[in-house]
Amino acid sequence: MTWEMVSLAWADLRGSLERLPLVAWLGWRDALLPFRGAVIGPYWITLYVAIWSFGIAYIFKHNLGAQEPHYLVYVAIGVTLFTVLTTFFNDGSQAFVKDAKLILNVPNPLSIYILKLAVRGCIEMVLSLPVIAVAMILTGLTLQLPALLALPGLVLILLFGVGFSLLLASLATRFRDLGFAVRALMRFMIFLTPVFWIVTSQSGPRALLAELNPFYHLITIVRDPLLGSIPSMHHYVISLACATCAALLGFLVFAAMRGRMAAWL
Repeated sequence: MTWEMVSLAWADLRGSLERLPLVAWLGWRDALLPFRGAVIGPYWITLYVAIWSFGIAYIFKHNLGAQEPHYLVYVAIGVTLFTVLTTFFNDGSQAFVKDAKLILNVPNPLSIYILKLAVRGCIEMVLSLPVIAVAMILTGLTLQLPALLALPGLVLILLFGVGFSLLLASLATRFRDLGFAVRALMRFMIFLTPVFWIVTSQSGPRALLAELNPFYHLITIVRDPLLGSIPSMHHYVISLACATCAALLGFLVFAAMRGRMAAWL
């Protein structure tokens, strides 16, 4: 990889940031288009999060959530954030392949098709807010001052997601099997991530796997503040390190492969 490749990749990213209205429109389109013609439209996302959250909380409350008085909120936030991360990984791995016709025929920066996933993720979070709000009302939880700490956590999740999406999208243009492998992995990751189980109630290999799982730390720095507690500093350090590494690695791989993507698509 040469300095010229890095320079061209940076120019591509800068060009996408200069077209934020287009990025926002593409993200909005991708979020709403799958629900075109549906009676409740994109509120299926809200319903999906509600079914998962209330269903899991009802089934596992007495086993996995006995130590958490606001277990329903715990699960609702976990499901919401894991859904956003799933969007970044599943759709990110197919971002360039899916929009190959646009890429080959419209002279837009390639990174636009990655940044739009951040817009889609934000829309998914907004549509999930009613579920979290209802869960808070039912459990008697009110937001406290530490809730403001969830905002930098959300920024790190978006940075981590965009970085990994750029990495996976670049690799998938050359290795098409990657998208299928990522989807299979994400179906399994929900059981390895403390979405509905609590780390403090676990010990041994499962607790160790949680510590090695970047999703755990990213979700914790958003969920704990909303539950009224301040996350441990090591969660922030690990989350910042993971987000920075994902962004840097994604950019470097994108820079190295960008010039050959048109041929592979």
